[in-house]
Amino acid sequence: MSFEVQSYGSWSTVVERSTSVLVRPGAPLQLQSISISFALQVPKNSKKGVLRSVLILTSRVRGAPIEASRAVITSLVPEKTENFDCNIRLFPHKEYTFEVHGNDVHIFGEFIGIGPAQDFPKTEIRKILRAPHREHIGQSSFIRPVYSTSVAAEEDSTVANSSDGARKRRKEWKAGTV
Repeated sequence: MSFEVQSYGSWSTVVERSTSVLVRPGAPLQLQSISISFALQVPKNSKKGVLRSVLILTSRVRGAPIEASRAVITSLVPEKTENFDCNIRLFPHKEYTFEVHGNDVHIFGEFIGIGPAQDFPKTEIRKILRAPHREHIGQSSFIRPVYSTSVAAEEDSTVANSSDGARKRRKEWKAGTV
């Protein structure tokens, strides 16, 4: 989803946990406040009950193929640090991507351009869906041990894992029946 807004007055957006928000300011934009959402989603595997939301900002020159810089802006925790007052400026010749790990985050700011509002191009805001985070997957059961033809491998009985099937294959290999 992409839309444009006039580059004057107040500005706000919501960065949701499954999306990134790309911002191309038409005028200098000053971020003033970042807050966590009122409705918190509790993760199923939450350790120690921490519901931290980490906001990451990536910036690059418009049209450049490589990200120039990436920084953690804030880490918000319910009932401890729910709001973050800041003074971060975004400039028109760059594009910025906001990404959150944790719960949704609200960003508030104000355009600080000098001159009539009609002189500034519109600010483009684009929400980008991110791929879901995959949980750590352990070793697959169909991975087979690799046998070496070196003498050291023949002498070492622990080349493969210790499962019964691997021991049987190792004995067959040493006997030359494979």
